[in-house]
Amino acid sequence: MLNATTDVGCGALTRTAHQLEYWDITAWEEPVNPEAESFDRTVVTDRTIAVLDGAVNYAHLEGEARTRDALEVTVQALRENPMPKAFAVATSKIHRPDEPYRHRSGLVAAAAVELGFDEITGYRAADCEVWANTGGEWVNLFPHHMLTDEGQAVMAAGPAQDGAHAWWKHQEIELDDLTLWRYPTLGLDRAAKFVSASLYAFEVDEIVIASDGAELNAARMTDLEPWVEEGIHARKPQPPHRFPHGDITVIRAKRRF
Repeated sequence: MLNATTDVGCGALTRTAHQLEYWDITAWEEPVNPEAESFDRTVVTDRTIAVLDGAVNYAHLEGEARTRDALEVTVQALRENPMPKAFAVATSKIHRPDEPYRHRSGLVAAAAVELGFDEITGYRAADCEVWANTGGEWVNLFPHHMLTDEGQAVMAAGPAQDGAHAWWKHQEIELDDLTLWRYPTLGLDRAAKFVSASLYAFEVDEIVIASDGAELNAARMTDLEPWVEEGIHARKPQPPHRFPHGDITVIRAKRRF
């Protein structure tokens, strides 16, 4: 597996190229805060590509450290295990059963794809995304929100997003209820809960996986590279955050014919 990293020259955005047996891989990463390390991660092995998005509880004194530890545990699980075992191993190591959600940190949203010879299988936990190009048409494999309809209604009924503290406090309290989740983060429950879908490999021309900070949609998929390489710095802050929505992490796998 060959790889080379280049500075795109747009904020702190970097682009890394990998070559697998049948695929050309491009990975983009950029922290939302140019003065801080990203809480996203990319993983590329001989068979699996994955993006991880760490959730930080800033009310916890060790929030950032716990999230970085959880990310490294998940990266290691993906490097040492096939999917879906990797998600199960990561969850078993980062779940803290004695802590309610509002006190917890070190949860991980994730998307992974196994690039098999005959079959391609995508996996999603929480709000990362998996897109596939089949016959020139881009499809979001998991278009539903990570929360149930009831969970979305609960969040919408929270404080107006004009104060980050009140908004986050509401989120942390309400999301302690696992019934509000459709695809929970890794580590939220003792068992990994995620969704998966498989495609016939030779019908897939490209696969893209991303953290939610990339803000992808069907229109942006047709011109992905300029959208990503425009960088976070060109986007407006999204209340209640001081910065745009989140770190950007995107991996594109393009079939090499």
